[in-house]
This record gives sequence, C-alpha cells and structure tokens, in this order.
Amino acid sequence: MKTINGEGLTPAAFEAVTASRVPVVLKRFATNWPAVRAALSGTEALVSYLTARASSASQDVLIAPPAANGRFFYRDGLTGVNFNTQTVAFPLFLDHLMRLRETVGAPALYIQSTPAAQIVPSFAAENRNAVLPPGVTPRLWIGNATRVASHYDVADNIAVVVAGRRRFTLFPPDQVKNLYVGPLDFTLAGQPVSLVDPDAPDYDRYPLFREAQDHATTVELVSGDAIYIPSPWWHAVSALSPVNMLVNYWWRDYPAACGTPFNWLVHGLLSVRHLPRAEKEAWRAMINHYVFETNGDPAAHIPETARSVLGEMTPDLAQHLKQWLGKQFNG
Repeated sequence: MKTINGEGLTPAAFEAVTASRVPVVLKRFATNWPAVRAALSGTEALVSYLTARASSASQDVLIAPPAANGRFFYRDGLTGVNFNTQTVAFPLFLDHLMRLRETVGAPALYIQSTPAAQIVPSFAAENRNAVLPPGVTPRLWIGNATRVASHYDVADNIAVVVAGRRRFTLFPPDQVKNLYVGPLDFTLAGQPVSLVDPDAPDYDRYPLFREAQDHATTVELVSGDAIYIPSPWWHAVSALSPVNMLVNYWWRDYPAACGTPFNWLVHGLLSVRHLPRAEKEAWRAMINHYVFETNGDPAAHIPETARSVLGEMTPDLAQHLKQWLGKQFNG
C-alpha cells in the first residue's frame, strides 16, 4: 500500500490521492491537532481534553462480554448479536473506560460513528481537516481493545487515529467472492460484513478466504496517522490499545438524492436475480450498456435537451427519479 507524508497535505494534493481509487496511508496527517497532541502526552491528557469539552448529551455505548475477545459480531447461528447497548453520559463513559485500562478480561466498550458535534461540540473547529470541505463533518469512535468485522462503506473515507494504535486489513472490492459476506438486511451496524474472523480464520468453513488474504494489505497506524479508504474497499479494523480514539470523515461526490449503489444492488436482487438465466444475460447487456457505458455514451445520439434520465445528473433530476421509482413500487 502506498504511504505518503500527510503533514500539510493540501486539498489539491489530496484530490490526486483520491484519483487513484486505492487506499493510501497518510502519515502524520493530524499531528498538529490539539486532540492528537493531548493523546501523545498520555491517556489522562486526552480524557481531560475531551471531558473539558464534552456536552451533556448521553451517548449509546456498545458493550460486548469478555468472551467476545473484543469482537463485535453475531451470535452463533446469526440469531442475534453478541453485544448490547447502554446509554450513558459521555464523561461517565470516559471515566469507566479509564477504570478498565488495567483490568484483565474487561468487557469491550465502544462508542461508534457518533457525530463529534453531538458530544464534543468544539472538536471540528479545534481539529480541522484541511483537505475536505467544511460540510464534511467528523465522527468519533472511542473504546478499548475492539475489533470490527470486514465491511465496506458506501462513501469515501478518511480515518484518523487520534489515540492508541489501529490495525487496518483491507481487501479490494473484487474479493467479495472470497469474503463469505453475511446477511444484507440483518447487519451489525448498517453495512454487510464478512463472516470470517481475519485474526483466526476457519479455513475448513471458509476455504476461499485464503485467496482473499493473498490480496489483502495490513497496516498499523499510530496517533496522528490517517488512511484514505475509497468506497467500496473492504476493511477490518482492530483497536489495539486500552484506550483508543479514531475520527473519520465520510463523503460522496455525487448528489445525495441519488441514494447509494447498495440500494441499486438490493433492487437488482428483487427484480433481476430470480429471472431465467437467458433473461438475466439479456439484462446484463442492457445494464452494461446504460449503467457501465461499455459501448460509450448511451445517449450520444439523442439531442442534449431530450436526454432526460440519460443526461447529466443533477439534484433535481435525482429527486425526480426517486419520486418516479417510488410510484412504480407503490403502484
């Protein structure tokens, strides 16, 4: 995996990074952030920094028992999940996290994907991500030694390690065939996940995972480092220290009204997957032509003023299409 010096990275230089559509490590990306400087001074300094700025809002905390070994996952048989959720005040969570630092066999605690403005309102202003527009806001992930199953995001991602160490294991999108992905509509946190534990793979049950490992890249980041992960690269994330904090930023460069490609995938499961093989192949040709443009612009022969849904996508056109599709579903 390519690694560059992220210190002082400009928006233009970062645009060149994203053009590659492959993950890139950004070393020292956030070493000047006050939160990172506090973390480098010690866990107590970080917690003091956060507590002094914390809001009074309560926060959902995921809790997994010691037997989970830090892995937030399904119960056996995919009958449920192996963790529960409690709502506590953020400073109380930090206090409990600190108390568990030296505890052997402690439960895994995790605040995940929480808008920074919700619990540390001044975070974005004090710890500025200079390569993204202000509208792309930070989200906080804080806990002890935890493991998140391999998944992909529907948006591009910058993940910044504020405190502790994080290990990222990344798989190219085409390895989906070897990752043994679980249910699409019963997930742990929104996105489908691989059922394979990358730290202890069961090759008898998941033999094709060996092929995925041949294409995987693993990196370990420390305070101040960041990684760019384009959608939809698969990634498993392990927090390796007793107190860890990560900040991430998700963004998409097309109208939000367009929805996500995952919605299109699910629509395909409904409307295409169960067709006769010959008919599916016919629709493959149609989709390749119109969506993937394998034959060039499918509307090149149509006057621009008459291209409608085949024209340039705008927020208004995206909204029109969503409304039209809604009528088709409800009709």
